[in-house]
Amino acid sequence: MTWRALLGWSAVLAVGLTGCSQSTESSQSTESNANLKLACSILTDFVTAEFNAADRPLYLSNDWVRLDENVSINEWVEREEQFGAQNDLSEQELRSQVEKMVEFSKLDPIKTCPNLARIKKERSHVPSSQDAIPKTTPDGLFYLYDSLAVQVPLIDIEGEKVTFEISRVCGPLCGSGSMIAYKLGADGKWTKSDEVGTWIS
Repeated sequence: MTWRALLGWSAVLAVGLTGCSQSTESSQSTESNANLKLACSILTDFVTAEFNAADRPLYLSNDWVRLDENVSINEWVEREEQFGAQNDLSEQELRSQVEKMVEFSKLDPIKTCPNLARIKKERSHVPSSQDAIPKTTPDGLFYLYDSLAVQVPLIDIEGEKVTFEISRVCGPLCGSGSMIAYKLGADGKWTKSDEVGTWIS
């Protein structure tokens, strides 16, 4: 039955449909909040490890890695169609879920994840406000501190893999980008499973 036909039904049914819609929206909101909490937890784990391993001052950047929305959606849809678990989702439903995941990439990680903001406050190097361009070592090859930019992780449709992009900068011509992956283990714990370089300078 079409939505046009449904709209011709009685007001009683319309009320029922409204209640159903509100229930669905509430369920989606709860799921989104749970996914965001998981994304922040994983991102905090990664950033904490980066600070623990740093041998130079590390600046957690206020900027973050953004995705080209159209390309990202197409790439994710293709990935899920080819490599995702079997499901009964239509192409439209699949694209809708992928779009929700890509929305995470628009979020400011530090404002979105309280623990990340805490790490930045307590552990991040604070660049001088007078330095429009970071100072370098005498040879001009490296900055006096490293910078790390991250992204609120994207959770795959099956909820068993989380990926996000990062960038590291260490000098005027010294930097790299990577795709980080975390997977859900049989023990119910999330651990870093892969890091693939995406660019280097």
